[in-house]
Amino acid sequence: MLAWGEMEFPNRKAGGKPTYTSFAVKLETSTGERTLQGEGLKDVLASTGCKIGDRVAVKRLHKEKVPAFDKKTGRPLMDRDTGLQKLWDRWVWQINLVH
Repeated sequence: MLAWGEMEFPNRKAGGKPTYTSFAVKLETSTGERTLQGEGLKDVLASTGCKIGDRVAVKRLHKEKVPAFDKKTGRPLMDRDTGLQKLWDRWVWQINLVH
């Protein structure tokens, strides 16, 4: 593992800011450097106790629904039609230390 933390990425959405910030992990692989991004990586990194320099195996398992919040205000994002809080998809990851 080369690095982890908040990183800037090009925004492919039309009309928005040119970049966005997302949590990511940089890995050195046999084919070169690879960056994986997703908020779900934070939880699995914390639970496995990985450090920069560790050899790891990373696997993306499945998506789960998580409550959506406004990034600026921290308030829940509500669906206008149903009045219920919106849900976003988040990847669930598995990280194992390689000895």
